[in-house]
Amino acid sequence: MSDFQHYVLGLAFDLNKEHIVLIKKKKPSWQAGKLNGIGGKVEANEQPIDAICREFLEETGVKIPTENWIFQSRLLGNRFAVDVFRTFTDDVFKAKTITDEQVRIRPLSLDLISVRGVSNLAWLVAMAIDENADRFYPEILYK
Repeated sequence: MSDFQHYVLGLAFDLNKEHIVLIKKKKPSWQAGKLNGIGGKVEANEQPIDAICREFLEETGVKIPTENWIFQSRLLGNRFAVDVFRTFTDDVFKAKTITDEQVRIRPLSLDLISVRGVSNLAWLVAMAIDENADRFYPEILYK
C-alpha cells in the first residue's frame, strides 16, 4: 500500500478579484492557526475536479460547478501532490463555516495572506489572479 496522498486546493475569488474565501486551519499541525484556501484529500476513484467541488461544498456550503473551476498548478512532493484550482464567482459571498475550521471571506490582500497564511499561499494567490496564468500550468516540486 502506497503512502502517497493526492490533495486539492481551491482559491475562490469574487468576480472583481477583491475578495477571497479562506479557512483558518486547525489541522494538520503545520497549518494550525494559519489561513489557507479550501481543500482536502482526493478520495479513491475520484477525479481532482470532483474533489474540489465536493470539498468546497463540504467546507463552505457553496456548490460551485466543475466548469467554474480552472486548473492552475500542481505541487509535488515525495509523498503528495496538490492540484490547485481557482474560480471567480460572486457565490463566494455565500460561503459560511460548516466544519470546525472557520471560513472567512477576506478582502484580497497579499500582505495579509503572506503574514497569516500558510507559507506558499501568497504566491499561489498572486498566480491565481494573474491574467496570464492560463498560459502555463506549472508543477512545483517540494523536497
